[in-house]
Amino acid sequence: MPDTMTNVEEVNTTSWKEVLPVLLWAIYALGFSVFLIRFLKNLWYLKNLIRTYENVRESLSVKVLLPFQQIPYSYFRYIFVERQAFENKTIPYEI
Repeated sequence: MPDTMTNVEEVNTTSWKEVLPVLLWAIYALGFSVFLIRFLKNLWYLKNLIRTYENVRESLSVKVLLPFQQIPYSYFRYIFVERQAFENKTIPYEI
């Protein structure tokens, strides 16, 4: 009997169970990156507002007087308010 060799090629197939964790981590990393960039952009915007416009220091906070109409909001100890409302003293006490 002659010795015969048969060539059998192995086919590597990947199942969805192997690809799913990598795909989920990639989606997570993409979402994290997008929101990190958005967060840093908003921080940069607030820092520019603080540097650009007049600041009024009070005992517990710093009011940043904005020349445009804006609903008052805060970021840590900074309170961003409209200049005209501040000068007319029409800002609610709660703010």
